[in-house]
Amino acid sequence: MLPAAERPNSSLVAIAILDEEYQMMAEHPQDPSSYTLGRIHSHNVVIARMPEGVDEPVSTANVAKDMERTFPGLRVDLMVGVSGGIPNLALGVDIRLGDVVVSKPKNCRGGVVQYDKGKAEDGGKFMVKGQPNQPPALLLRT
Repeated sequence: MLPAAERPNSSLVAIAILDEEYQMMAEHPQDPSSYTLGRIHSHNVVIARMPEGVDEPVSTANVAKDMERTFPGLRVDLMVGVSGGIPNLALGVDIRLGDVVVSKPKNCRGGVVQYDKGKAEDGGKFMVKGQPNQPPALLLRT
């Protein structure tokens, strides 16, 4: 599953990588999100788009919740989207829009820090105030 592509172009890119696109089944009456169903290699995929005009952090959580109700057989959730770059050439860090970044958990950290779950402190340090759960073991083994 590739849930909650926040921007229209994100979902277009995700849809473009499908090997096959399926017809949508009947919609769930309590789910306002839009979905595209398809296949990548041997994996069935659901791509979600957030409803128009809603706050991203809240809407992303709602889309994920609604998606689990509409598609109870989902085994793995991946949050995929387009983000800005974070180059710091002085330190040799050059991550830019278009690069693919994959994180993995380490110690008690989940591998991802949500942009509004931390605080910049003096001296360039970053204090994490919260984080998403670690990925499922199935993904960590791949």
